[in-house]
Amino acid sequence: LADTGSSSEAADVLLLLTVSVSWQSQLIDSVSNEQLLGNASFEPSYCDNVNIQQLVAECLMIGKGYYFGGGLPVKLICELSAEVPRLVNHFESVWVKRFILNLVSNAIKFTLEGTITISVKRVYIVRSQAGPKSDVREDGLCFSVADTGSGIPEHKVNRLFRKFSQVHDENRGGTGLGLWSMKKMLQAMNGQCGHIQNH
Repeated sequence: LADTGSSSEAADVLLLLTVSVSWQSQLIDSVSNEQLLGNASFEPSYCDNVNIQQLVAECLMIGKGYYFGGGLPVKLICELSAEVPRLVNHFESVWVKRFILNLVSNAIKFTLEGTITISVKRVYIVRSQAGPKSDVREDGLCFSVADTGSGIPEHKVNRLFRKFSQVHDENRGGTGLGLWSMKKMLQAMNGQCGHIQNH
């Protein structure tokens, strides 16, 4: 396909396949079955000079690939705050990409029209610790995914991050491990996760 002078659409498909294969390889290397089953701890592998805009763009591309052939009228959008630095150090890029794509995949299952928006903004976290300097202010990034889908019933929100838990009655695939593993990984990175219901 790459050597045939293919059309723009075919070139887009080729790029999607390249990014997806690379992503799947990283994903397999990053998380073992023992970790997913809770028999081993999650150990982040940090790296430097991570391009946040590129990371989110790849997530958008893979997310759009989930819709190939479906013809669903859903638009995937990226909102990157101007305060977000271009390059970030000490960053677990594979895990963060996994988080975003997990949330996008969940959104796609229950969004038949409208938008799915990936947002990134800079945040400042205050952590309490013992000693003369009781509070430490840290720089961080907040990644979120919002959609115009059916939403989550309020009485089921507390089940979101439980192991093997799914909050919708419809069987639309999945193992119930995605959000649980995301929470465990974020804890290993001293991060946080949560849900905000907008009406």
